[in-house]
Order: sequence, then structure tokens, then C-alpha cells
Amino acid sequence: MNSTFWVSAKYFFTVAAVFVSGHLVSFVFRAPVPSDWWSPLSAIATAAAVFVALWTYGRQRADAAVNKLMEEAAVILGLQQLAKEVASMCILTAYQTDHESNPIIYPDIPMECQTLADMLSRLPLDVVSAHGHMSALLHLRRIAIELAMIWGKDPKRDGSTYRMNRNRLHALDAEASHESIELASYLKQLAPGLYLKNKELIERL
Repeated sequence: MNSTFWVSAKYFFTVAAVFVSGHLVSFVFRAPVPSDWWSPLSAIATAAAVFVALWTYGRQRADAAVNKLMEEAAVILGLQQLAKEVASMCILTAYQTDHESNPIIYPDIPMECQTLADMLSRLPLDVVSAHGHMSALLHLRRIAIELAMIWGKDPKRDGSTYRMNRNRLHALDAEASHESIELASYLKQLAPGLYLKNKELIERL
């Protein structure tokens, strides 16, 4: 359970303790009446009810905060996975077009690149921006669009397009890989549990 919940619980317990103490002090220093034996018990019961209500409210708020964090972490994980795919595409498209005997990985390379750019555009920008990764998203989107432009409408499979753009493809791969590593590092700090759960997926080359 996160620290926010325990801080809230400590606060609510303090409030309840003060409430009970006040009633007990007022009971001790006032004139006795026949129903005095019931007054402190009533105060304790009331304080307990208040404490339970406040505890439940604090727990719900803490759970809601955790759920919100996990939803946002899932978005960052999605961005990291798209960064990995952009980097992979720089290498795999080159391999596919280097020789006609190489297997076809992307039936339509320009369309696949543009689709990747569109997927990046559909991520919730408010969440990405709130976590400081808007520049990474835009950078990855530009790389995907540039890949679509490099391969044109009908990329040749004789190695000519790859050789012509080899240096640029390697540079784009390095840039996308860097973004992927940075996002993975951030995710590890933001949501360690989610990172460990998806560690193999995140770190797989």
C-alpha cells in the first residue's frame, strides 16, 4: 500500500484521538449526572464511527490515486513499445529490401510506417505531456513519417534504396532506440510493478 494512504490514515487517527480526548476531558471536569456512565462510551463509539468513515474515504482516495497512476503508466508503456517498434522498423525494412531472397516482413512498408505514426498520434497527449514525454512522442512520430518517405511508394528489393539511405537509417535507429531506453528507465521509476510484469517485453531486442 502506498505512503499516501498511511499518511491519510495517521491523520484520520489523530483527528479521532483528539475527538475522544475532548469528550473525556469534558466528562471529567463537568458536574456528574445520572447518565454519566454512558457519556464516554458514547463519545468513543461516535469517534470510532467517524474514524471508520474517514479511514474508508482515505482508502478509496488512495486506491483511486493508485489506479490513476497505473492507467498513466500503461500509456507510457505503450509509448515505449511504439518506440521499440520504430527502431526495429529502421533495421527490418533495410533487411527486407537488401535482397530479393530476404523474407517479406512488411507487405507495404510506407503504409506500415504511416500507421505507426498514426498510432503515436492517437496516444492520450495529456497523459504523455503530464509525464514530460511529449517531445519523445513527436520525435518518434517524425522518424516514422521519415521512414515512410525514405521507402517511397514502391521500395526496391535489390538493396539500392537501403544503400542510398544506409547512414540515415542507422541514425534514425539510434535515435528511436535512445527514446525507448529513456522511456523504459522512466517507467521503471514510475511503476516498478508494471515494469517487472512486462520486463521481458520491454527489454527484448
